[in-house]
Amino acid sequence: MAAGSIPSDAERTRAFLALHSRHARWIYGYLLSLARNQADAEDLFSETTTTLWEKFDQFDPATEFRAWACRVAQFKYLEWQKKLRRVPTPVDAAFLEAVTEAHVASATTLDAAARLEECVAQLTEADRAVLKRRYEPGATVKSVAQVLGRSVHQVYRRLNRIHDMLLECIRRKESEAKEG
Repeated sequence: MAAGSIPSDAERTRAFLALHSRHARWIYGYLLSLARNQADAEDLFSETTTTLWEKFDQFDPATEFRAWACRVAQFKYLEWQKKLRRVPTPVDAAFLEAVTEAHVASATTLDAAARLEECVAQLTEADRAVLKRRYEPGATVKSVAQVLGRSVHQVYRRLNRIHDMLLECIRRKESEAKEG
């Protein structure tokens, strides 16, 4: 969707479907962790998806879809809990907030780890081997230099270059994820 323009129905639908399909498993997992029952989680997921679509015009593309979806799912869970009166006392709001924040944070960490893994896979085999040697338990730059037959200074320079490439790759993937 272009900034400042009113998106067409087709653009709106495409944007929603792209975001929802990217995060659907995560949203469902979040609801399953709250409901603890697959059938209930599926019902909540369906209601959440419907609400996400109905309120998609309120979503700010400059923010994280996953965090927004999580809040919607959280409210759906609270509504469901009140409606069914399954729990004699409602779940403490602070507890639910803590669970939600932890879930969002863990997903962010998983995304970062996945991006790093993708970027490492794009390195040359030789660069991956240097990284593997350096981050083996007990390894030092000096021990890597000895194995490679290089100076410590050369290994530091190579590791810095590899780290710079990984950082650039991760930043590019994060930017692409925010745009997409």
